[in-house]
Amino acid sequence: MTVVSFDQVTKRFGEVLALDQLSLDVLDDELLVLLGPSGCGKSTALRMIAGLDEPTSGVVRINDQVVNGVDPKDRDVAMVFQSYALYPHKSVRQNIEFPLRARKVPSAERSALVDEVAKQLDLAQLMNRKPRELSGGQRQRVALARALVRRPAVFLMDEPLSNLDAKLRTQTRAELVELQQRLHTSFVYVTHDQVEAMTMATRIAVMLNGVLQQVGTAQEVYDQPENVFVAQFIGSPPMNVVDAAVVDHEGRRIARVAGGAFSVPAALSALLDSRQLSGALRVGIRPEHLRLAPPALEGPTVEARVRLVEALGHEHHLICALEDGASVVVRVPVGDPLAGDGEAVRLIADADALHLFDANTGQRVS
Repeated sequence: MTVVSFDQVTKRFGEVLALDQLSLDVLDDELLVLLGPSGCGKSTALRMIAGLDEPTSGVVRINDQVVNGVDPKDRDVAMVFQSYALYPHKSVRQNIEFPLRARKVPSAERSALVDEVAKQLDLAQLMNRKPRELSGGQRQRVALARALVRRPAVFLMDEPLSNLDAKLRTQTRAELVELQQRLHTSFVYVTHDQVEAMTMATRIAVMLNGVLQQVGTAQEVYDQPENVFVAQFIGSPPMNVVDAAVVDHEGRRIARVAGGAFSVPAALSALLDSRQLSGALRVGIRPEHLRLAPPALEGPTVEARVRLVEALGHEHHLICALEDGASVVVRVPVGDPLAGDGEAVRLIADADALHLFDANTGQRVS
């Protein structure tokens, strides 16, 4: 069942195109993450669900009802802002119950609902405090409680963890996922942090310049990126993407890059034939699918020089320069052979993990 839908929605602010013909469904009982860099249109999309902005064209629906022109108070949604937007002069209890008072919910029912949500979010002992007496994590939970107490059809969250430190952000991510699963309610969550998206989302909608680039599970957008932007935005370190020319060589097909070549697997080779693509392409390979080639290894390899070794404890990242100066990152598990700064190396790729992109459009060959 679809809870929220965008149907060819465009939004302009004067000459600025914030959203360009967005068509996207938010499904029942899912945590959909809108992911992309600053200015990509993700917060604008969220604000249009809330009714804080109106589409220039197209239709927004909530529970199959067109909500274009409907006041925010009349939409069955609740929003958690980046700043939390708590009333500083009100207690935690008063902040949580505010939306119920605005809807003239009877006192006894209001008190029961507030106590229930306070227990869910472990706020019972803080109910008489003011926001200034709370930590960042506690304020975030109060803002969540104020949204939860209404039991809306969909929760809207605009970068709600950005003000928390790294440890608390990790802890709160898990709490939010558990909460969404417990409530069986749809969440639409905006972030520019791809780690948040990968760890939390039922599905991820990746956006750039107001245009939806790809929608899928975290694994789908990681393993099968639709284009170069998604390939390099998802993953840490991001996918290595370098210019290449696919050619036939000694009875096999290879992707020539600066300093050597990578083998092209049969499945990708067949795709190239079916689409009649040849010549200039871009080849993509995740850092974990690049390896240092043993000295005696025969077959296609790429010569490079190690610029920097980053030690992360559980693994090393080798930042290498190809002959044309392009950088690639090799992820090396602890215990595997390692090269030092300035050392010349040969790289080999796991052929089955190779990605090819059209050099002109940036689209994946698939």
